[in-house]
Amino acid sequence: MPDNAKKTLFGEFPPVPTEQWEEKIRTDLMGVDYRETLIWKTIEGIDIKPYYRKDDLDELDYLQTKPDLFPFVRGNKTSSNDWEICQQIHVQHIETANKEAREALDWGATSIEFIIDNGVIKNHADIANLLMDLPIETTRMSFYTPSDHFNLVTLFHSEIESRRVQKREVKGLIGFDPIGEFILTGRLGTDEQAIIEPAGKLITYRKKNLPGFKFLVLNGKNFKDAGSTIVQELGYTLSVGAEYLNLLTDSGWSVDDVAPGIQINFAVGSNYFMEMAKIRAARLLWANIVKAYKPESSETSKAYIHTITSDWNKTAYDPYVNLLRATTEAMSSSLGGTDSLTVNPFDSVYKKPSTFSRRLARNIQNILKEEAYFANVVDPASGSYYVEYLTDAIAGEAWKLFLSIDDNGGFINAFRKGTIQTEIEENARQREKNIAFRRKNFLGTNQYPNLNEKIVKNIDPSILKQEYDVDPKREVKPLKLYRATEPFEKLRLRTEQYKGKIPIVFLFKIGNLAMQTSRATFSSNFFGCAGFRIIEGSGCLSVEEGIDECYRHKPDIVVICSSDEEYEKFVPELFPKINGQALFVVAGYPEHLIKPFEKMGIRYFIHTKSNLLETLQQFQNEFKMD
Repeated sequence: MPDNAKKTLFGEFPPVPTEQWEEKIRTDLMGVDYRETLIWKTIEGIDIKPYYRKDDLDELDYLQTKPDLFPFVRGNKTSSNDWEICQQIHVQHIETANKEAREALDWGATSIEFIIDNGVIKNHADIANLLMDLPIETTRMSFYTPSDHFNLVTLFHSEIESRRVQKREVKGLIGFDPIGEFILTGRLGTDEQAIIEPAGKLITYRKKNLPGFKFLVLNGKNFKDAGSTIVQELGYTLSVGAEYLNLLTDSGWSVDDVAPGIQINFAVGSNYFMEMAKIRAARLLWANIVKAYKPESSETSKAYIHTITSDWNKTAYDPYVNLLRATTEAMSSSLGGTDSLTVNPFDSVYKKPSTFSRRLARNIQNILKEEAYFANVVDPASGSYYVEYLTDAIAGEAWKLFLSIDDNGGFINAFRKGTIQTEIEENARQREKNIAFRRKNFLGTNQYPNLNEKIVKNIDPSILKQEYDVDPKREVKPLKLYRATEPFEKLRLRTEQYKGKIPIVFLFKIGNLAMQTSRATFSSNFFGCAGFRIIEGSGCLSVEEGIDECYRHKPDIVVICSSDEEYEKFVPELFPKINGQALFVVAGYPEHLIKPFEKMGIRYFIHTKSNLLETLQQFQNEFKMD
């Protein structure tokens, strides 16, 4: 645009000072301070304003840096925002896993992540069969195995040599993470040589034979799937990284040997902008942590970040909603500048994924790249006042957490004391409470359930029957990984698996048309979350008009749905006709009538402040649904 055109355009839209915006807000709110009414506080304790301006970013020095320059908050790429499309494959049978890998690469994947069971890969022939017809020179290969990481990497290297592939072209990961195992099992042992010696062997081997490989992984996903906040996930993950750097540099390795061999894994949830900012904040903080070890090259401070869609917020009921959740998570990951991304199939939380679900998962990323062009623009989130504010705010809070752990002896020491487990559990309990009271909704599970859905025949029963592992040999309490909706899924499965009559809930709609409709919808959603059978009455103006319809359906629960004002008349008329034949429930909480109703013998009131989970469990217990 010519300069004169710019002057004309911007002359018509002069800048508006922040004070003028604030005055306009006060006017619209009739003098009320918006800081008291419109500020949203996240579960991380970060205050979110209703709007952001350039003034909010004046103190952020790193905004002037370019992509691929320290502190790398704008990513490591200068020509695009491209990332690796990763497909995760569980290796129990070599031939099957190889077939799945070839299929994934044929349909858009550019990276393969093998999760290998113990004892499956024993020799070179096994690794050769697993990698048969896979282009290892152009495909990033990651390997996770419970043990014997060094043997696996030597077998992989022998396959590279047998194919005469250039070593520097080969990229991937051997997922060695003993602290991550400690987090999940509670076992580490007193001798930290159990970390240093195998890590040292992998560092040496990497330098000599596989310079494009990562040998150590920081699994932030563990914290996310235990119910942590974004700040906790980031702060604890970086603390684990610092623990590895301390142990290995104190043993004689340089940070230039160690840091480039580290991969950081984060799980990404559906808090769209916060997750985007988390990835950017991670690069910023990791760069500064590594810098403290005085590397010879600023390249050493670059973080390689792999993201994976979180399991914590995925549901077994209404599972296609998981596709929508995974899409927003993939968008956050790519816009935040991830280096590689795994989108879990929508059905992976309740059974072995199908070919169809794996294809849909890959195509989420293919659409973002090929149709939405998310891979074309470097650092696409840059310049957003809101995202930049969140990046700084998350980095600041995570840094405080990181320093507090460092001041108290580091991550291993803090975990042995139980400090980290306690902090995550406190947050997890608050999140569980929010879900039980529907302050946090999961569509299809604790809100808007599909009343006709049955999953008992489709679900792998072992998934929801897993109990918390209590290992008598553990040193400390491990983290408990779980999904947010498991209690509701177990609740509804209890109904599906019940051998007796499924309770019938009759919604007795009476009086004010708007209120009877509103409360009937609320009640249908409420009891539908337990899988009860819902029958909605046709609506009536008097008890006598509706009672025959109610009796005809032989309900086990009758919910009166009307206005608070009309309950004073209708409840005393209806309750005696229902009492003894069905449980009687009032939809709403008319405070002035609670005590009189309780004196009549009415025990149940359902309303927006009800603990949905506990209330439905009480109803199931009333019918002895075991």
